[in-house]
Parts: sequence; structure tokens; C-alpha cells
Amino acid sequence: MPIKKRLFYIFGFIRIILYIALVLFFVFFSFNFITSGPECIIHKTTGLFCPACGVTRAFYYFCHFNFGKAFYYHGFFTLFVFPVFFIIALQDIFIVIKRSIMKSERLSFFEYLFAPSLYLKNKNIERN
Repeated sequence: MPIKKRLFYIFGFIRIILYIALVLFFVFFSFNFITSGPECIIHKTTGLFCPACGVTRAFYYFCHFNFGKAFYYHGFFTLFVFPVFFIIALQDIFIVIKRSIMKSERLSFFEYLFAPSLYLKNKNIERN
């Protein structure tokens, strides 16, 4: 197996590990540990909440399936961003596992978004 193809598989599995680590971090660490970080500078200086205020708390409660509190802290992220991220991550995991088992060259939606050179490379391979 060529080195480029091997790296392609390795990066796919690294993404799966990162997805799992992110969710496990929010599931197993306490709420006080996660929210004890620095305060929002915009909220501290103006008294107004910035668009990202509450996202961490919302994601914490989203990972704990407490959707009411997640919506309370940030409704937009709870209703739209987290489910879309979840669907893209599941599709990415499915494609990476399928690619390693079936030896296919199919790219996931994540790879189309964040690695356009892979998409162009596959199109050039198909033309030749």
C-alpha cells in the first residue's frame, strides 16, 4: 500500500478517535471543570452576550441528553449546529470504516468540505 494511501486511512481513524475523545471529555468531566475557563471578554466589557456565549454549556448538556438545558443555554446550536455536526461525524465515521473494510475510494462529506485537494485528486484519478 502506498504511503499516501496509508496516511489517508490513518487520518480517517485519527478523526474517529478525536470524535470519540470530544464526546467522552464532555460526558465524563464535571460541569464545573468545563465551565471554569476564562470569562467571555465581550460579555465582561459590554454586558451583552456574544453569539458564542453558552455554546460549551449547551454542548455539555447536549452530550448528556438534557436537551431542555442545552436549548436554554444556546437554542440555535442545540437545534441546528449540534445535530448537523452529529450527522456529519456519523457519516464520516461510516465512510472511514467502510473505506477500510471495502477498500473503496469514496470520500466523506467532511473530507469534501475540509480537504478539497483529496476531492480534486480523486477526480483526476477517475479521468485517467
